[in-house]
Amino acid sequence: MEKYSILVTGGAGYIGSHVANAFAKAGHRVTILDTLVYGQQPPRINAKFIKGSCANSPLVENIFKKENIDTVAHLAAFIEVGESVKNPLKFYDNNVSATVNLLKTMALCNVKNILFSSSCAVYGPPQGPLCETHAKIPASPYGRTKLAVEWMIKDMANGIFNIVQSSCHPRLDLGSSSTSQEKLSLKLNNKQKEKVFLDCLREPRLISGSKAGMTKENIESEKKLTKNSLNYTIFRYFNAAGATPKQGLGEKHVPETHLIPLLIRAIQNNKSVKIFGTNYKTPDGTCIRDYVHVSDIANAHILALDFMQRTGTSNIFNLGTEKGFSVKEIINELEILMNKKALIKLCPRRAGDVSKLVAVTTKAKETLGWNAHRSSLKEILSDAIEWEQNKTLEKLKSLSRAIHF
Repeated sequence: MEKYSILVTGGAGYIGSHVANAFAKAGHRVTILDTLVYGQQPPRINAKFIKGSCANSPLVENIFKKENIDTVAHLAAFIEVGESVKNPLKFYDNNVSATVNLLKTMALCNVKNILFSSSCAVYGPPQGPLCETHAKIPASPYGRTKLAVEWMIKDMANGIFNIVQSSCHPRLDLGSSSTSQEKLSLKLNNKQKEKVFLDCLREPRLISGSKAGMTKENIESEKKLTKNSLNYTIFRYFNAAGATPKQGLGEKHVPETHLIPLLIRAIQNNKSVKIFGTNYKTPDGTCIRDYVHVSDIANAHILALDFMQRTGTSNIFNLGTEKGFSVKEIINELEILMNKKALIKLCPRRAGDVSKLVAVTTKAKETLGWNAHRSSLKEILSDAIEWEQNKTLEKLKSLSRAIHF
């Protein structure tokens, strides 16, 4: 497999650190860009770390050039659904506007491969297992930001990388007649056309026509780049879970909102566990969700990059297990693995929760040869428990060092 120089945005996050680690282990050159907004530390893996945001176009352009980046794995995003409802503009600014800057800089620097971390939150209400063609009707601002970025990437692949519509470019003063334009089209080879396109990206005034003081004497020319020059893979994750505790990689959200780490911490600390709703149309009355090991998600990125480069095709894939586990099933398994009973507090249903969310992953299996090999409930929970226990031990060690100091 050919080796690439990959920028992983959000590479210090939960999924991002696993993806960056998988790329590094596969022999790719990895650069991580992360704001560390939640106070996390850069992962201790074979990757270069740069603190910053993909909204910082000059920084990203410098990284692209200095590190010879040819592929972007874009995982940087705010993910807390509830917060997105309270503060939607924060999510649109970070998840959408920052991605606009990233895509512009990719075009400017001719970086033509992107793997995007989307979500099952883009789908509408489920009528059964969800395949990639299911209706996209996101119920939250978070889901809508993910869908908006999907649209941008697809539009970019079909548009700005391939065709920049007729635009004024004063440096090519060959007159305004159609004959002159036809001559120009013949004179410009693909490399020259690409230069014109990049000039327009660097100087937006060049494509604004009369608003920038351009006259009809400025030539309007068609500038085309190679067809399908932007390759993309979009992953719609279902419920990422588990950890890689031996390498210090795991879930560390602030605030933590995911079920499994909250349950483990509650059982560890003899705190009550809240179950929201016990009268859903499921075998035990609690919600069912499709949990996929974060290492299986990371492996999908390796397979997708290889497939994308070999075939030059773009795709969208669900990543899940096609099974799903209920809240009660998870609690029961945790009680066995931790040898401790959970203190359960029954609560009313939460608005917006559906009975069952499960993926159809046939496309990823058949196209990429991907399987969720590590996504048994026992392995997911065992890794998550070890990760949480390691964090607790590290806190105790830090406290001990502080006392002795």
